[in-house]
Amino acid sequence: MENDGRLKTGQLYRFTAELIRQSFWGEYNGNLQQLSSYYSVWVRASNAPITGIEIPIKKSLIKGWKEGMTATFTVKIAEDSEHFQYRFATDATLITTPTEEKHTENTTQEIDTQAILHGDYSSVAGTWRNELGHEIVFNKNGLVKGGQIYKSGIGSDGQIGFSVSTGPTGYGMSVYPIGITIKWIDSDLSKNRIIAGQTAPNSSEQVFYKID
Repeated sequence: MENDGRLKTGQLYRFTAELIRQSFWGEYNGNLQQLSSYYSVWVRASNAPITGIEIPIKKSLIKGWKEGMTATFTVKIAEDSEHFQYRFATDATLITTPTEEKHTENTTQEIDTQAILHGDYSSVAGTWRNELGHEIVFNKNGLVKGGQIYKSGIGSDGQIGFSVSTGPTGYGMSVYPIGITIKWIDSDLSKNRIIAGQTAPNSSEQVFYKID
């Protein structure tokens, strides 16, 4: 909407912004999910009449979002005076995340299920990483990092399941080709994905995407 450079009382403004780290984010590693119910977030607006704005916003609106993500905000000006302006975000929509940028390449490669079942892992070879920083590394012969596969099979939903040995213990791993849903958590269906662990993951941050 047209304006003279000052946000007006009672109006709603829609703009795109980048979340910027603040000093008190340090102990949370930039993860907004763990902060209080309402908190102020500095954002850098790319198409607003200002270069920066501090916005009180509900935790529930941006649960799990992190520094560096790009989002669109609807900001309402609730009170305005010569020396004070109160504003808050009524909604926010995530556009991109740093991890999405990292695993843009090599994610559309078709996974060769039959080759994998016969011991050729070329179609999943490379490094896979989740948002927690954990990595799984494959070469054409199997796992390079993360243990040794001793059993594999196809699940009822089309995913490829592995039993992995790490010495005296082990864990399960599943490869989800493009388009196959991981039923209990959100993930990007346009990309190949891996989940792994002794228990089922409970967060999208635990999903592995190929980064090289």
